[in-house]
Amino acid sequence: MGLPATSVDWIIKQSHRYPLLTPAEEITLARQVQNWLAIADLPKPTKRQKAIIAKGRRARERFFLSNIRLAVNVAGKYQNFSGTLSLEDLIQEGLIGLDSAIAKFDPALGYKFSTYCYWWIRQGITRAINRYSRIIHLPMQANDAIRKAMDYMSEQLRLTGKLPPLGDVAEVAKVQRHTLIGYLNHHAHVLSLDQRMSNNESHNDFIDVVADPSSLNPQAANLEDFSDVLQEAIDELSEPHQHIIRERYFQEQRPATFVKISRDLKVSRQATQQMHDRAMNCLRLRLGGLQGQECIQALRSAA
Repeated sequence: MGLPATSVDWIIKQSHRYPLLTPAEEITLARQVQNWLAIADLPKPTKRQKAIIAKGRRARERFFLSNIRLAVNVAGKYQNFSGTLSLEDLIQEGLIGLDSAIAKFDPALGYKFSTYCYWWIRQGITRAINRYSRIIHLPMQANDAIRKAMDYMSEQLRLTGKLPPLGDVAEVAKVQRHTLIGYLNHHAHVLSLDQRMSNNESHNDFIDVVADPSSLNPQAANLEDFSDVLQEAIDELSEPHQHIIRERYFQEQRPATFVKISRDLKVSRQATQQMHDRAMNCLRLRLGGLQGQECIQALRSAA
């Protein structure tokens, strides 16, 4: 068998080596851990106490290994909100929460360990996201508001093909409009140059497409010159990509929605949006490295 592709694959593979615990085993192991922790700080334990400590450590290890897959599962649910944190980072924070749950679990209360440790794992992951996922630290309530706002905007964009008014988004996020604007201004993610480009068919890293300053086209002296350069760049795209760009940014009235363009191209809306992203990546490279919103503004100003 081949080696796992990533460290996450390796963790998942290793976690399945250890079977899940039965309720009776959870109670037995939890009591052994409690007995160990009760005498863990003794300076000179007796021979019997040393045996209790050794048994408790083995019980803790088995508890830990049998619940790794739960931590991996919970971490995967927060991957889209992790910012600069990788999935490996989220799993690590979840495992720290799992370790805390093992030490604090009381089997006498009658609930299952998986139910109890889920909240400790979740807490470890969400706290790490709030602390380390952004260059500018935001308070907990700000991150919750941003998460609600992004979920709502994504859902409305999927249903209607356009973003909802900012006032409606602020109402859903339960914050003032001006407060939400401030939060969203800090919702910028930092990317590593070694990160793989998801919309690139050649599977390049970002560093592979950073433009060499000596190879860039000379900047247009005015808007008319830039428009000529832009039209040449668009003409070099494939026909479907040209159609998407012209329908989105060169209409005299309202820009065409992805739903309308998908009907023209006879493909799904999701495929149309992916083609749009690839077309924008190609234009950014041809226009000298304009990024994201800058490229869209350039298209609209030259249209």
